[in-house]
Amino acid sequence: AAAGSSSTGKGAKVIATEYEPTKAARAREHWAECGDVVSGVIELREGDLRETLRENLEDVDLLLLDIWTEMALPTLKIVQPKLRRGAIVIADNTSVSEGYDEMLTYMRNPDSGFITMTLPFSQGLEFCVYLPKN
Repeated sequence: AAAGSSSTGKGAKVIATEYEPTKAARAREHWAECGDVVSGVIELREGDLRETLRENLEDVDLLLLDIWTEMALPTLKIVQPKLRRGAIVIADNTSVSEGYDEMLTYMRNPDSGFITMTLPFSQGLEFCVYLPKN
C-alpha cells in the first residue's frame, strides 16, 4: 500500500507487509543499503497482514498484491475503505493462478467500484482503477 504526495502535499510513504521474520529482516537490510532515500519512506509491518493493515492505515493511492493468492481478496477488502478515488490496484500472475478467481470475480462485479483489465504479460498482470459510484 502506498500513500502518495500528489493530492495531499504530504510526502510519499510505502507500507510493506511481511509475515516471515527472516524475510522482513532481509528486506530491511536491502532498504538500508539504499540509504534514507528508500528506507526513510518505507514502513514494514511484520505479522499477519489481516491484523497489521487494520490500524493506522492512511488513504491509499496504490495497492500491489504480489501475495499468496488466497490472501488477495481478504487484503483488498481490508484496504478498500482506505482506497482513494482513482487508486490503482495491481495483482501479479492473475492468468496462471486460480487462487485469484474469487478476487477477480469480486472486482469485475459492476457494483464493486473497480474498472479492471488483465495486461498481456507472460503470467497476467491485473491493472485496476478504483472509481466508486458514491
